[in-house]
Amino acid sequence: MRILAMLLVFWIGNQSLLSVKEAREQYFKAGVSAQEAGKFVQLLEPVKEADSPVLVAYKGAAEMFKAKTTFSPINKMACFNKGRKFIEGAILRDSLSMEARFIRYSIQVNLPGFLDYKKDITADRALVEKSLDTLSDIEFKNRITAFLKDPKARINN
Repeated sequence: MRILAMLLVFWIGNQSLLSVKEAREQYFKAGVSAQEAGKFVQLLEPVKEADSPVLVAYKGAAEMFKAKTTFSPINKMACFNKGRKFIEGAILRDSLSMEARFIRYSIQVNLPGFLDYKKDITADRALVEKSLDTLSDIEFKNRITAFLKDPKARINN
């Protein structure tokens, strides 16, 4: 009976985690303003490395948004490296996740070269383009398509 109760508590606890759709929607808003980026960071705060690889990739993106709004160069690098670790870990766990690879691609194409985080742009873009037809979420598909046409444009457009 105790085991059943523990499993029920664990299951209910996991149901409270945010959905990928919520994370995705806030990701596209995060580029609009520092306030929206802050909401994105807060939303992803409870995500742990063992969670869904897509959510972990969004958590990595949130850390990188945090780096963008931090003043101290030391803290910027710490946030950037933490975000990179989350994204790379998510992709290691699910290398065929189109959404995780899109997140990495969208970040890499917009980062300055001195951060040396651009090596996967070609492979990620190819996987994303190849996987577009499998998406059932038309709005997400349209956003990705628009981003692929102009990666330097604001991601929220």
